[in-house]
Amino acid sequence: MAHVEWCSGDEKPRVFKFALPKPMPVAKLVKRCAKNAGASPAGVAFFRRDDGVEMAPTDLVPVETAWYRAVPPTTRPSARAPPPEPPEPRYAEWLRGRAVPRVSGDDEATISAYIARREPVIIEGGCGITRSVAHWSFEYLAKNSDRTFAHYHTHYAPKSRRVFPRKYGKKVMVGERAAEEGGILSTTFAQFVEVLEESRASKTDPYAYYCQQTILTNKSDRPPCDLTNRPPPPAEAAPFSGDHPFLEDLYAADWGWLHRVTKSLGTYFMTSLWCGDGESVTPIHYDCKDNLLCQIRGTKHVLLFPCARAFDLYPYPLDHPMTEFTMVDLEKPDVKRWPAFASLRGAGLHATLGPGDVLLIPRFTWHFVQQCSPNKDNLSMNFWFGGYTEDLDDLQDINGVERGDAARGRCDLATRRVLAYRLVEWIAKASLEPVDVDFRRFLTLWAERGDRVFAERLYCNLKSFAGALVARVSALLGGEGAFHALLRDMTQGGRLFPGPPKPTVESSGEENQSTPRARLPPKLRRLLRVEDDHLPGGRGRKCVAAPADACASDTDDDPVDGFAGLDG
Repeated sequence: MAHVEWCSGDEKPRVFKFALPKPMPVAKLVKRCAKNAGASPAGVAFFRRDDGVEMAPTDLVPVETAWYRAVPPTTRPSARAPPPEPPEPRYAEWLRGRAVPRVSGDDEATISAYIARREPVIIEGGCGITRSVAHWSFEYLAKNSDRTFAHYHTHYAPKSRRVFPRKYGKKVMVGERAAEEGGILSTTFAQFVEVLEESRASKTDPYAYYCQQTILTNKSDRPPCDLTNRPPPPAEAAPFSGDHPFLEDLYAADWGWLHRVTKSLGTYFMTSLWCGDGESVTPIHYDCKDNLLCQIRGTKHVLLFPCARAFDLYPYPLDHPMTEFTMVDLEKPDVKRWPAFASLRGAGLHATLGPGDVLLIPRFTWHFVQQCSPNKDNLSMNFWFGGYTEDLDDLQDINGVERGDAARGRCDLATRRVLAYRLVEWIAKASLEPVDVDFRRFLTLWAERGDRVFAERLYCNLKSFAGALVARVSALLGGEGAFHALLRDMTQGGRLFPGPPKPTVESSGEENQSTPRARLPPKLRRLLRVEDDHLPGGRGRKCVAAPADACASDTDDDPVDGFAGLDG
């Protein structure tokens, strides 16, 4: 049985099945496919789907069950057409260095080598995980998603800023009013599209909108299954926020290709959607998992910095809700306040992603993302892999250096320094706060004064604690000197003390915490009535449109506190 995907333009691939009594030449099978598709067989390329190898017209297609892909010439990219001029990037121009390298989606060996080295790279021209979803649009997803339960995190922020962090509230981000004035509501995808289109058409709506949600997740702790010689998706993959009809397109992706090129990253973790328009920005941050970002609609500017430059970016302290974000404003960086940031001149890798492009963002790599399609659908999907948890378990092992040595073997020095600074702050907070010692001030003074800090009455009893901490982390970094160098880097510029103002978080995608109803804009408050009717396992809430009279008098200030799933 030959299963052939006919991939024509932006349409959803059509699958034709042929029972072959004997091996058939490719040219003959292509003619049969073209006849079924109502198209011409001229110039159609024919590929084995499992390894992406193109077959010649005279090659024989065996009778055994296998998957193939037929691509008409109008679908295959020839010379890469230059994208339309996107808006200017919303970061200081002097941060730009070289461009992210690009490789063809057909060059599996080169792609695998970049991924194994965890070097950012753009896979272009379409690949195994983008072709089956190339037809996706907001309209298509709205028609083919669950319209009963609210699963999607719809973010809103002032149009004048269009900045969408993961959390919102008072003093959440230094100097960013979008973080104070924005928020999150749990909606269906169709409701997100509704408010977005209304905003596009309105000159008075003060808000821009952005939507994200995890749609597929690996629910098993087992190792990834062998995907090389069987149809997708992974046996462990399961819908996360509703079994939407559009997931069939995702199941039809070439998971075998994905498994082969990412086998060095560890287990597939989950897939998320990211949807917006305009010139919206996700502030620069890092994630603890490796990430393949797939651009489906519209274009995006991306700026990347390696994890080795983490302390030049002044991340928020570990106990701050924005811990994985920078305290520096990339549009107007204040290098007097943040002097080490000036060393990033020309250090940023930059890229503009178009439809079909896939960008590898390695774990702990800092990345700024800006949409570049004003008033048009901008749609991305990403695949997450592995993570830092195994290494963090090694770092937190209290029994000695053996497991630390194992962690050193798996991580490069830059990654170990990021893991180590997180560990130092975590241990100091957990150990010192119960005895009423400000761990941020202690670490800062220790970095500035060295052992003289223990002469102070407040810290004289902490010498043994500090010695144990030095011994534990030094084993991971390569010596006591390396520990003290890390301590100086992680406390420079007042990063920990005095540190940022104390924030008040009102909504968070990661904690599934929505904006209190009384704080929602009237347009969103009147959008729907939320009932306490949960899916099994507490996922989501049933959404029912509110009657007009109820909308007009809706002053209920009870929180809308239910979300579906984790932040992507």
